[in-house]
Amino acid sequence: MIKNYLKIALRNLAKYKTYSAINIIGLAIGITSALLILFYIQFQFSFDKFHKDGDRIYRLSIISNRAGNVEGESPVFVPPVGPDMKGELPDVENYTRFSTLRTLYFYYGDKYFKINNASYADSTFFSMFSFKMKEGKPSDVLNEPYKLVLTESTAQTIFGKDNPIGKLIRVGNRDIYKVSGIAEDPPKNSQIKFNALLSFSSLYKSPYNYMDWNGGNQYYTYIKLKKNISPTAFESKLPDFMWQHINRMLSKIKISYKAYLQPLSEIHLKYNEASTSGLTNIYIFSAVAFLVILIACINFINLSIARSTKRIKEIGVRKILGAKRKTLFVQFLTEYLIISLFVLFLTAVLLEVFYPYYQNLIGENLTLVNPFNLTNLFQTIGVILLIAIITGSYPSLYLSSLKPVNSLKGNVSFTCKKVRLRNILLVFQFIVSVSLIICTIFVARQLNFVKEKDLGYNKSNLLIIPLLNNEVRKNVNLLKEQIVGLPGVINTSASSEIPYNGFTSNGYFPEGYKTPLMFHALDVDQNFMDTYGIKIVDGRNFIRGRSSDSTSYIINESLAKQLNWENPIGKYIARDRRHKIIGVVKDFNYSSLHSSIQPLLITERPFRNLYDYLTIKVADSNVKDIVQSIRKTWLKINPSQAFEYSFLDEEIDQLYESEGNFGKIFLTFSILALVLALFGLFSLSSLTTEQKTKEIGIRKVLGDTSTGITVRILKGYFLLVLVADIIAFPLAFYFINNWLQNFAYHIKIGIDVFLLSGLLTIVFGISVVIIHAVRASERNPVESLRYE
Repeated sequence: MIKNYLKIALRNLAKYKTYSAINIIGLAIGITSALLILFYIQFQFSFDKFHKDGDRIYRLSIISNRAGNVEGESPVFVPPVGPDMKGELPDVENYTRFSTLRTLYFYYGDKYFKINNASYADSTFFSMFSFKMKEGKPSDVLNEPYKLVLTESTAQTIFGKDNPIGKLIRVGNRDIYKVSGIAEDPPKNSQIKFNALLSFSSLYKSPYNYMDWNGGNQYYTYIKLKKNISPTAFESKLPDFMWQHINRMLSKIKISYKAYLQPLSEIHLKYNEASTSGLTNIYIFSAVAFLVILIACINFINLSIARSTKRIKEIGVRKILGAKRKTLFVQFLTEYLIISLFVLFLTAVLLEVFYPYYQNLIGENLTLVNPFNLTNLFQTIGVILLIAIITGSYPSLYLSSLKPVNSLKGNVSFTCKKVRLRNILLVFQFIVSVSLIICTIFVARQLNFVKEKDLGYNKSNLLIIPLLNNEVRKNVNLLKEQIVGLPGVINTSASSEIPYNGFTSNGYFPEGYKTPLMFHALDVDQNFMDTYGIKIVDGRNFIRGRSSDSTSYIINESLAKQLNWENPIGKYIARDRRHKIIGVVKDFNYSSLHSSIQPLLITERPFRNLYDYLTIKVADSNVKDIVQSIRKTWLKINPSQAFEYSFLDEEIDQLYESEGNFGKIFLTFSILALVLALFGLFSLSSLTTEQKTKEIGIRKVLGDTSTGITVRILKGYFLLVLVADIIAFPLAFYFINNWLQNFAYHIKIGIDVFLLSGLLTIVFGISVVIIHAVRASERNPVESLRYE
């Protein structure tokens, strides 16, 4: 019996090649798309699950309050919090600290190496986390000052095949570190990243580092609770702890800090800076995966029905000859299961081909998620078989339930409460497709808006050189004098930070205020405004050589507005002393466009009188030659220091890399959804013209033209796609409006995108239908009437 089922199934697949190919290809594309998205989601949920006792490890986060109002939150805090917790709270089994990531230059021999993601870490780092060591004892590699742990890839970059253990590396311009250990590169699904770890105790050797409760907010603290300790119960002890160490002191100025625990396994998707957008992407991608697979299943059903209409009489004959409903159901279902095997094979091929491109598209390395490991393979097989059973059950059950008389007459109708089910399914497909197309266009427009928006300064042709050590910082004035005279160099400026990803903030006492307010701060020289093209709207700029300007401030419009100062010139803001306001600059965006412009004050007096960045305004032409000239000048003044540079507009573009990847993914799956929807329309139009073959023949005999018949067929589909557009418009508006709220500055939602998307789907839809409509209308009526 089974052999007979298989033979009949294969014969039918071979007989109706077009239907079979569309069925298999469409379902394989849908399943492949859904699986790719699910692999991304699986990867995101796997973060930090590999650490031993990870359920007892927590990151400390601090909520800052001022006068009872929440001012902000950050997991970066002062150094002593971890050791003091371990010493005073018996629930703490262990703690570890590490600094915020930074870029350092390592010098070995006569070469230098730029190392990103370097951090200072406690000696307990490798006992707290399950990062694997290749060389060195985990408890010893960071237990003394000036010890250094490198990852395998970093060690290979610096030392090649030589054994690095015990080798000495100069970090920056002064400190010598000994390589004490080699660690495996952190897994891709770890939110804790590092290429090099320097012993935390080294920080205490510098007099310029704030290592007490009164400052130095640069460090993450993780604690490990003892077994069976409730994190909620532990958190109840933290208010007293924080009061004793810091809040008592700050209560006079109405500032307080609240500490709480963030579970290690939840940090990536819940507590990190990009967690909100990451979770949003997961929700959106999950919905897209579901919708794409649903569209594919709808196509499978519609195409199955279309193909089955040619076998209606076969069903009637089989029933008259004694075939039972159960037998017919099993036969049809067997055919769908065989199709699923072809789908499985094609899905495997598509995954193998497109998986690397997909990783580039989303900007994630998903090597940890292997589509062809046993677990994922069995899951994929199970999903495909389940889809085949579910989607094949409806046409199988319906066709096997037909009465022999109706089957022999060809009198069948697939309806759902007098509304054609296939029409409902088609409308749904186009609702999804139109919505995705609209969202894709708006995402692209927003990203273009971000790139083109006037930031309040000129970001073009600004070359940025980081001044990474004191030796270079002390030479900055000489550098500026030498570089500004080079051909193609327009201006130079030194500053504490670069206006693209936010500035640090400090507490200040404005005139008339008894409690401090937090303002962002930037230290610049006299050339900064001219180099960046920032406009001064009131007062004046700093003047070179005027000693009083070293204690004066310039503020932005937002700060003046917050303080309700209509005439801010001459007022003061106090910190270590009173600082006179001498100018107001027009607001400019110094952070990403996700954030609105915040109050800012600008000084001419950097910390220790040393700037951290040099900005060079260069001409549009011969940029490569200009950079070479700057390099030569740099090496002449700083022969032993690395020359590294970047362009500000490129740095700004990187801020929106995740949104760019998001837009690419949306575009890709929008196209797929539209293609699958057109497959569905192809199947429905095919089914309709098959069922109306006689009707068309009679109309032609009675004088109807081919054009009239074609228009009649197209009219119904035009209305279906139009209904889908009308329903899709408000849905797309809702979703894209919510997404745009992630940006403080965004485009307006115009009606032109909705009209364009609706028109595109109508044009594509009619183009697909017209193939069948014209073919049916031009068919010889004699052939149509003897279609039986």
